[in-house]
Amino acid sequence: MGVVIVGPPQTGKSTVCAILKKVIFFFIFVIAVDTNVEHFQVLQQQKRKVQAYTLNPKAISRIHLLGLIDPATREWTDGVLTKIARLVVSDAGNDEKSPNNLKKK
Repeated sequence: MGVVIVGPPQTGKSTVCAILKKVIFFFIFVIAVDTNVEHFQVLQQQKRKVQAYTLNPKAISRIHLLGLIDPATREWTDGVLTKIARLVVSDAGNDEKSPNNLKKK
């Protein structure tokens, strides 16, 4: 899941982000408890956290942010945002003890 928070300075973006992280973490536990107690125990043992990546898109060019395709070779080069997206997806898929990867009995 991804969330983008934008707005002018001093409008509470950091506060909203902090509250949102707590809410997401809370709902991970609620879903785990409602579906399977074993999931809840795994989450407690792992001490899972909500990962947040803060970017300032004004600090880098659009190409460095998103990536680009080389017209000559048709080869894709990841940007910062796409590298983070790949990292998040690979972390979620490689976690062997993730509640989504537990075998149901």
